[in-house]
Amino acid sequence: MVLGIISAMNVEIDSLIAKMENVKTEEISGIKYFNGDIGKSKITAAVCGIGKVNAAVCAQILIMKYAPQYIINIGVAGSISSTVGIRDIVVAASVVQHDIDNTPLGAPLGFIPKAELVQIPCSKKLNQLLLSAANNADNVKTGIVATGDRFIHSQRDIDFITENFKAVAVDEESGSIGHVCYINNVEFAAIRSISDNSDEDSHIVMFKNLEKSAETAIGLLMKIL
Repeated sequence: MVLGIISAMNVEIDSLIAKMENVKTEEISGIKYFNGDIGKSKITAAVCGIGKVNAAVCAQILIMKYAPQYIINIGVAGSISSTVGIRDIVVAASVVQHDIDNTPLGAPLGFIPKAELVQIPCSKKLNQLLLSAANNADNVKTGIVATGDRFIHSQRDIDFITENFKAVAVDEESGSIGHVCYINNVEFAAIRSISDNSDEDSHIVMFKNLEKSAETAIGLLMKIL
């Protein structure tokens, strides 16, 4: 398996990189790519930085330079569903971009030009592996993850995203990485561990839970590696 792994922040991936053997590092467009091995898998891991454009740039370079069979986005997210709690893991069934709005031009809300759809489907093969590895654990859920270039921290935003996209969690990268993978025909998955509830205190709660939530997501990924 040749696998690309992308996170937004170092804390979301550092312990995974530490487990890699025969590591070689290359920097392109300000992003460091760590190439090495975990078991029988060839891994290219990268920290893209927060936000959709950073994530898309990282994913496109990873695909063109390193040709992974699969790309997995890993990291933390905010819950926007009563069924998903802090430190639960959401394996994305699909990803959307909640901040795309060309409705005045007649397009559906969230419709992605070039991809020509709203929901980017995640890899059934990778999701089956991840959910099987989770072994029906109560803290592992699946659902739609919504991405946008905003840190969600209000009930008004939660209501808008859940009503329009039926999402269960929000982040700032997975939708754009999924978008890049989709138009490049690379299978994609997103593993998001919940760090906060996207409410008025989320900016405080997220940092309190960041490290432990990140390790929860890495723990599931390691089970398939």
